[in-house]
Amino acid sequence: MTMNSEASEATNEICGIEAAQARTFVGENADYYWSKWSAAQNPLKRAGWNWSAFLAGFFWLGYRKMYLEVWMFAALFLAFDIAEFLLQIPFSKSLGIIVSAVLGMGGNTLYLKHMQKKIALLTAQNLTAQETDAALAETGGASWRGVGIASLIFALYIALSFVIEVIVKAARITQAAS
Repeated sequence: MTMNSEASEATNEICGIEAAQARTFVGENADYYWSKWSAAQNPLKRAGWNWSAFLAGFFWLGYRKMYLEVWMFAALFLAFDIAEFLLQIPFSKSLGIIVSAVLGMGGNTLYLKHMQKKIALLTAQNLTAQETDAALAETGGASWRGVGIASLIFALYIALSFVIEVIVKAARITQAAS
């Protein structure tokens, strides 16, 4: 895969990550991400809009193997659901739109930070160049399996949310009957 954008030709390193490392880690769509990171004044704060992150949100995170972030967003959604059930204020309906917008605006930056952490962990292992490349390709890249994992986490969130809603409603009915 080549990285042909003008920005990538002018920039061989971003935030301590070499272009070759990024290319190996990102895999598919390396040109897209490198051009976004290269064009940004401070890619660790803002690196352009990401339509895939905006439209696929939770599942984009899984596709890019950002499983911790998937869990964090699921926990955020669950926390808002619990607050909504307890307070009886329907504010979680707009949460999905807000999260989509946040991922659209910050997805490229989030992915860069994810890549930085993974590369730092691999670098600390003192692997050979060949081992490092293999580990970068395995750790990074895109994964439909990751979409499946995100889907399972999303299903777990929905199930937990449903169970908590039933418990809260049953408690209200019991309390009202007392």
